[in-house]
Amino acid sequence: MFSPFHPRIMGILNITPNSFSDGGMFLTPEKALQRAEEMIHQGADIIDIGAESTAPGNDPISAEEEWNRLQNILPILLQKNIPLSLDTKKADIAEKFFILGGKILNDVSGLLYEEDKKIALLKKYPETKVICMFSRNVKLLPDFLPGEEKKIWEEILPFFTNRICLCASHGILPERIIIDPGMGGFVSQNPEVSFEILRDLSRLKIFKTPILVGTSRKSFLKNVSDPINPHHRVVSSVVSAFMAFQNGASIVRVHDVFETHEALKTWEKIR
Repeated sequence: MFSPFHPRIMGILNITPNSFSDGGMFLTPEKALQRAEEMIHQGADIIDIGAESTAPGNDPISAEEEWNRLQNILPILLQKNIPLSLDTKKADIAEKFFILGGKILNDVSGLLYEEDKKIALLKKYPETKVICMFSRNVKLLPDFLPGEEKKIWEEILPFFTNRICLCASHGILPERIIIDPGMGGFVSQNPEVSFEILRDLSRLKIFKTPILVGTSRKSFLKNVSDPINPHHRVVSSVVSAFMAFQNGASIVRVHDVFETHEALKTWEKIR
């Protein structure tokens, strides 16, 4: 489904009031559907929909509030055959999505949050996949100092080894897992850590699973782009997505679908 020789673009659809880049823009079923269809037309292969902003520093919301935001939108998108993944860390929300026919859970907790419930859920719905993201507890763990950026691999590689082995022990095979090394504030306030991950992304190929990377408009790009307005980070977002593909990613998660798709078409024509 996700081959490095046929890169896939995942378009971001936030139905949240407080997402850092597009909060409050697509809260109604009509606006969400319009935006999803627009991104598909622009070249997105899948739409990643989320109703809770998971950016570091944002307050969590209850399952009830999260489902209230989703319940009138998910059925419409699925009935329109929009290929979806659901960005949630809550097992109960994920199960409601699977019941409706959704197939991909995007879990920023890397299956750590409600681990037992999500493992049981993946066993119950064997046709589904899970995106397992790495993130650090940046509030408790010491951050990486300049010159220490490569130490991030001492955490990323054991993390994915543990997660993949856990799933395998429950009969959830690696072909159902997509790994995401995290970016920006999920890994460090030191932007060079995210650039290090992109630079050596091919190290993740040892897991023989698809790799997803999400750099789009994130704060670590402010060092090479607009330091204040995320909407002005289109070029750096596209370049970083392109480099992720070159270094082994099968999927990139982006806001700027049109620009990313055009860059990839150009690259594939040259190649």
